Amino acid sequence: MQLNEANAIAQFLRVPSAEVFRHVGVSEVESDEPCILLAAAVNEDGQVEILKEARSLPQRVIARSQVALKMHVGLDIVAAQIRASTGTLAMLDDAVILFRRTGIVEETAIGTLAICRSYDGEQILCRVEQARKTGEARVILASGKISELILHTATPVLAIIP
Repeated sequence: MQLNEANAIAQFLRVPSAEVFRHVGVSEVESDEPCILLAAAVNEDGQVEILKEARSLPQRVIARSQVALKMHVGLDIVAAQIRASTGTLAMLDDAVILFRRTGIVEETAIGTLAICRSYDGEQILCRVEQARKTGEARVILASGKISELILHTATPVLAIIP
């Protein structure tokens, strides 16, 4: 099962993604600590690539972001790891980005660093500079270039864990 299929099933059933992952065999840490799945990687161009197998983020990594997580209790938070040995994101190589799973363009993503999906399916880490109600947006890419996109989803980055 692919990550996007599991997320679609979770959305349809109105349950957290972690519950669907548990039923398909992804082990989950049983504790009061939040369980966040490392589900994607960000390459040096800022493109978000879904991992073949999502896995739980170690609690020692989650512990470093407790302040950001306390403000978002109960939300479906996902992690992506930056994997960039070259380019502008190289200084963040191995850092983990936390963000909410969403199906809309969130208003709080405008003017901030965000994970965005365009209607052509490309998912990127960028800064949403401006967005219209119709989904048209101007974003600043990791390369520094400004691009015009039609956004399908956008959610702000909640935390970056070095």
